Amino acid sequence: MHTQSTAAVTVATAAAPGIPASSGQRNPGDESASGAPQTAEDICPECQGSGKLAQGSCANCGGTGRIVKIIGDA
Repeated sequence: MHTQSTAAVTVATAAAPGIPASSGQRNPGDESASGAPQTAEDICPECQGSGKLAQGSCANCGGTGRIVKIIGDA
């Protein structure tokens, strides 16, 4: 488990079992770079966190099942 702390928010993130952790590369569903201030991991809305779609890996999250969302008002 990884804990990220900023002045306004503390977020704990962990990859789901069997799904690789974020590699640091941005995927189409990411709103910002991983680890940027006022961001957090969220479940991918396209694959509902599975990382898979009928045709294979989810392109929105890169198969991780997670995306980076902006949670602050920056």
